[in-house]
Amino acid sequence: IGILAARVLSGFVADSLGWHAVYMIACGLVLTIFFLLYKLLPDVESNFTSNYLQLLKSTLLQVKRFSVLRISSAIGALMFGVFCSFWTNLTFHLSNAPFNYAPDQIGMFGFVAIGGALAAPVLGKSADKGKARRSLLIAMLLVLFSVAGIHFFSTSLIVLIAGIFILDVGVQAVQVTNVARIYSLDEKSNSRINTIYMTCYFIGGAGGTALGLYCWRVGGWALATWQMMAFNILAFIILLFNFKKVSHNKPG
Repeated sequence: IGILAARVLSGFVADSLGWHAVYMIACGLVLTIFFLLYKLLPDVESNFTSNYLQLLKSTLLQVKRFSVLRISSAIGALMFGVFCSFWTNLTFHLSNAPFNYAPDQIGMFGFVAIGGALAAPVLGKSADKGKARRSLLIAMLLVLFSVAGIHFFSTSLIVLIAGIFILDVGVQAVQVTNVARIYSLDEKSNSRINTIYMTCYFIGGAGGTALGLYCWRVGGWALATWQMMAFNILAFIILLFNFKKVSHNKPG
């Protein structure tokens, strides 16, 4: 929700004050968070007695320990790649014909996505009930359906709005389900497990953005949406080939 709300705010700022102001405000917010954390974040005694290098090695060890972490990290990276590619290229798509929207109008689409993100935990509850596979399958199909609809009806505002809502339900549901799964692996190693997952998650987001921008430059919105669907299908294949492993949290 924070990512999506930032798009709304940055759209208004860019339209009123220019895009440079967006980065100046972001810089001020980061500094504010820094001082708040410095003043308010409590000191927690570490239970890890070795050095930092050994801590990093023990973090990487979690990849070897848990197949669920490997699967979740790969799926999460690909689906966040879809999300980042979509929202990056959507700005270009909406600023061109037939829409020709201004930055503040483009930012308003973030409100639709926020509604989708708020609805996603409904699917996430399936993971809490031991139905992670079903939750992931439904979520991925929702994303694929939404991107395909936007691809084939690229000039329809109604399809675009519905697609944005459905896409964010799906992507957020994947995230909620994955986090529920990895946090059940080993409570004592949660921070290290989370480090692996979120690092892969944002590498996927950066990779999706970079490849999405290349696709836009080469083939416009049509090729960019094909790239999103390819990421989605690849994540779907990973899930299908590891379908049984998603249902347990034992090492291996």
